[in-house]
This record gives sequence, structure tokens and C-alpha cells, in this order.
Amino acid sequence: MRQLRKENGFTLAEVLGVIVILSVLVIILIPPIANQIIKSKNEISKATLQLIYSATESYMTKKQNEYPIYNGNVYCIQLQDLVDNNELKAPIKDIKIGKEIDLANVVKVSITNIANIDYEIIKSENCEAIDRRFPALKLVEGMIPIYWDSNNVVRKADINNAEGAHQWYDYDEQMWANVVLVTESTRNAYINATPGTEIIEDDVLAYLVWIPRYRYKLFNVESAIIDPQEIEIEFEDRNVTKSNGSENGEWLTHPAFTFGDEELNGFWVGKFETTGDATTPTIKPGVSALRSENISTQFATAKKFNNVSTYGLSSDADAHMMKNMEWGAVAYLSHSKYGKNNEIEINSNKNYYTGGGSSNAYITNIGQSTTGNVYGVYDMSGGAYEYVMGGMYNSDGTTIRLGSSGFVQATIDGTEMEKYIDKYAYGTSSSDYTRRKLGDATGETRGWYSDFASFVRSSGPWFRRGGNYSSGTTAGAFTFSIGSGTSLSDDGFRLAVPGVLLPA
Repeated sequence: MRQLRKENGFTLAEVLGVIVILSVLVIILIPPIANQIIKSKNEISKATLQLIYSATESYMTKKQNEYPIYNGNVYCIQLQDLVDNNELKAPIKDIKIGKEIDLANVVKVSITNIANIDYEIIKSENCEAIDRRFPALKLVEGMIPIYWDSNNVVRKADINNAEGAHQWYDYDEQMWANVVLVTESTRNAYINATPGTEIIEDDVLAYLVWIPRYRYKLFNVESAIIDPQEIEIEFEDRNVTKSNGSENGEWLTHPAFTFGDEELNGFWVGKFETTGDATTPTIKPGVSALRSENISTQFATAKKFNNVSTYGLSSDADAHMMKNMEWGAVAYLSHSKYGKNNEIEINSNKNYYTGGGSSNAYITNIGQSTTGNVYGVYDMSGGAYEYVMGGMYNSDGTTIRLGSSGFVQATIDGTEMEKYIDKYAYGTSSSDYTRRKLGDATGETRGWYSDFASFVRSSGPWFRRGGNYSSGTTAGAFTFSIGSGTSLSDDGFRLAVPGVLLPA
């Protein structure tokens, strides 16, 4: 009898066993969502989690503008949204035990980096979204969020920034966040008013614009003459580890967001040059800029905005005269994809009127704005020259060179005044750009658009920015000049307010 020979092949049981093993290996080695870390506090089976997380990835991919893969971001995506967008079918039941999963739960998506994304299903109240691209905005009492309607009427915005008629800001669309400070007699009414309420110009004391914390990619550390280029910027939260690059191509958290010992999520800046008088300064359009004060008087005038009853700012607002580095932060943001990314037109009004003319002129003079629309910062090119708190050391490298500023040495050096001044190394040449600081819009951007470039020196130890109405093509956001700090008829200043916004 011929012996039966076993054919080369596998039984059905063997095939099924291989499939199971391969399936496990696929789940371990090649998960449908790259390098995800699977967790659940709801005892949901792994197969069900894989299904939900794959649906979440698909949903985020289709809405990548809303859910970009950005380091540090946390998203809270409701299961109901996945159903509504046809990523999953209701009811969602656990594949293993058949238990129905509550659609009110969310998938918490935590992004460490593109190769490390952590997914977890939790209750919605336990999930807090974080968008590191743009630090959380939280107003304090006294600030009224605003927007301009289709007829250019100023109205109260939705503090929650919901999309629609009352949206507050959208930096991707060059819509920077604006607020107003109003008179004490009208303040409570505006605070309690509903979004869409008109803001009466006579009630406004100041317009301010939010400059969010960001890092930028270094592009000209050598301070060479280069053509204007888009400055690469990424918004970040103050709790993210700072970038400390020093070479071209590396990232640097802009130094303006370090204020003394405090890391800021941003700062407010005067939308216009300071107006009014030394007793009651204002920041309003269509008004002659406040000028003819030496730097110490300008600094004292700026501090008047800390008067709680007059302006409504909290006592820790720390309003002050703009620093040179803060000017640089605004200028760089303007020359990024979030701003105009082009030359800012000159305010050539010979009467130094802010916004280029009458109270509504800024609405049509949008070329003078850092965004190319009504939501930006004005008068950074032309108008009045602006003194900034940027001064030079004496040759001893320890004390500040006072010039004709009106400051007293003992009240500046080694005191709390240190955080209000950007100090530069001593020099005698206005073309010694090696003394620049990265981010201050001097050496890195010198000569852009033919803007005037003269670095502080022994005979002119204080920076002046922007040029004036008659400067022509040499005026601009990248213009820097020198002064002794004395009172000048064509020199004003601008306000900055850090420390009033913290993460929500």
C-alpha cells in the first residue's frame, strides 16, 4: 500500500492562528494612528479604542486647519462630533462586551510631537484644550474687547471669540485682538453689555492691541544687508520651554516676552501713539500725538495708565513706556504671515494726527497699519518719532548713559527700573550694529525698505523709532535713530502693558 504523503500547506486552524498573530503584530508595530499611546479610564476594549482613535485621526486630518499637529496642543473632540461627521455610527458599542459608550465623552488628544500623540477617552469636564499656537487670552476688569462691523462701527466683541458676527480676533486672518479702556462713568455699562453693543468714541480713553507670545526663526544674526523677507513665527504659551537659538535657522523665543523675572503670554501695545496730556494721557485716533517731553517725563506719563479709577486697569497691569525690544516684537509680527508682511505706509500728517488724520481716517488709511487692515497697530511709520526705553551703557559697562533724559542715575541702575529699559553696550559709532540685540528690529532688519539706520552712540544714547511725518522713504517700522533723551517737538512715545493677561 502506498503511504499517504502530507501536502505542503496549512489547515484552517493553522491559518486562523497565523492571522491572529499577525493582527496582534500589526496592532503593536504598525498602529493605524502613528505612535499613539492608548489609554482609557472607561475599561473600553483595545479593538474599540483603535476604531475610535482611527476615526479621530481621520476627523482631525479633514479639519487640519482647526486641529494642526502642533507641539503642546491638547484637543477635546466629542464622540458626538465624530458621529455627526460620519466618522463613526451611533450608537457606539464596545466590540468586546457590547456596552454602549456615552457620546458626550471626548477623545483627549495630547500632542508631544508628530511622532508621539496620546489619545484618551474621558469625560468632557475633565478635558482642557490647549492651543500652543496662540496663548490663551483672558481679560481683566477694565478692558472691553472690540471689533469693527461691516460699516466700520466699533462694537463690543465676544470675549469667547466665537466665530460669527461678534468675533474678537483671528491672527491667521491678520485680525489682531483689540480692546478699549473707557471712562469710569461708562465702564460698568460696557463690561455688562452684550456683544454687538456700539462703543461710543467719546467714552474711549485708549485703544490697545494684543501681541501674542511667539518664537521666530533666526535669519540674519550677522546683521548683514539683506532684502526684506517673511519672518517665520510660531505662537507659543509661556509654559512651553523657551527656544534659545543663536544661529540662523534656529528658533528664538522673542525676548520681549520676558519682562524682568516674569514670562509673559504677550503684551498690549498702544494702537496709536500716545495722545492727551501728561496728566491724563490717552491713545486715540485723529488726535495730535503727545510730544515735547523728555524720556523721564514720558515714562512717568505712561505710568499714569496704572490709575485704576481713571483707566480701569488692575493694579498689577504695570503699564509703561514701550521698550525697544517691544517695538521689535510688533515689527516682526507685522512682517510675518500674521501681519501685513510688507512695508508699512507712512503717516504723513503734518499735524502729527494719529492714524493719519481725522478720528475716522485710520479706517481708510489701512496701509499705515501693521496688518494692512483696521485691526493692526498704527503710526509705526511716520507721524511723530517715538522715543523708546532703549538706552546705552556708559563705558564702564555698568551704569546707564543718561544724556538729557531727565533720569537720575540712582533711580535707574540696580533698581526695579532695570526691567523697563533695554540696555546696549557702549559705543561711539552709529554704524556699529554688532551691539544689536536679536529681536529688536535694528541690525537684523537694517535698511529694509530704505528705513533709516543709526545705532545709539555716546552723543545719542537713546533710541528713537519710526521716523516722523516728513521722513519720506526713510520712515518705517524698521527705522531706528538716536537722541539725547531731551524734549523734542517731533518726538512722542507709545504704551505697553504686560502682565495683565494670563493663561485661562
